[in-house]
Amino acid sequence: MKLGLENKVVLITGGSKGIGLACAQAFAGEGARVAIASRSHENLDRARQTLTRDKFEVLALRGDMSRLEDAQAVAATTEKMLGPIDVLVNSAGAAKRFQIDAYDAEAWHQGMDAKFFPCVLAMDAVRPGMIERRQGSVINIIGMGGKAAQQIFLSGGAANAALMLVTVGWASALGHYGIRVNGINPGSTLTDRVQAGIRAEAQAQGITEAEALERSQSKIPLGRFGKPEEVAAVTLFLASDQASKSVPLLGQEGWLRHEENGPVPKRRRRGASVEEILLNHFKHPLQIVEHGLIFKSNHFQTSVPEVLCPPGIILCASH
Repeated sequence: MKLGLENKVVLITGGSKGIGLACAQAFAGEGARVAIASRSHENLDRARQTLTRDKFEVLALRGDMSRLEDAQAVAATTEKMLGPIDVLVNSAGAAKRFQIDAYDAEAWHQGMDAKFFPCVLAMDAVRPGMIERRQGSVINIIGMGGKAAQQIFLSGGAANAALMLVTVGWASALGHYGIRVNGINPGSTLTDRVQAGIRAEAQAQGITEAEALERSQSKIPLGRFGKPEEVAAVTLFLASDQASKSVPLLGQEGWLRHEENGPVPKRRRRGASVEEILLNHFKHPLQIVEHGLIFKSNHFQTSVPEVLCPPGIILCASH
């Protein structure tokens, strides 16, 4: 499949590690002109070394995307050095976790400053230019914490939930200008942050890291964590012309549903594979990926069953 991303200018916030870095590698591999932004010089240097080793050249920019002036400066420098921004990928921000008795004003602000404002302000920075050119694509990599409450992740989850709402709202408002806004809620993905959590869990439980990893993976339908490059592959697709008519998909880990036509039946024929269900209810499934499902079609049956799918959820807000 030709994605048509050659020479597209792509700005990736949080592009120095984890899913953001995987996205930088994926877009550069497609021939895009890539800029990555991070608040950490150290992380940017490591990312640059990794990308150089892979024979990719990217523009690395330091900026705290929770500050409007930094977000605007990063966008302006990207356009000065590479050209008008065609694609914004927001992967910045990792909210902290707090015990119940630690939630205070600072904790709530930390959640929003770590995740919500970096994404929103980056969108604010690129939106005027995209409106003027009447084209553009924004992909927000959000997180499952906004759909399933966890006591230790309430501030971060609230930020994720707010970002989902903004994603859908901007998709509706900006579609008239030829701008697509989509979000991805990855399932459990083996990033450096998750690996650090597994090491901490192993130490706390007095078990090996391998045992802690196995315990965590046993709770996932596929029996393993997703990989950052798998989320990056979905991001590539959503940024491409192949996804020029994305449809709204909402889900949570392990499940996907189409909600455009009202209530969705929850029963699923026993023994039916995901592919069988999709072919029965979607006339044109465009692509099935290992960690989620993507569709491009203007034709749907009037009702679609809730479908069990691999973990890693796509929230496609453009329509």
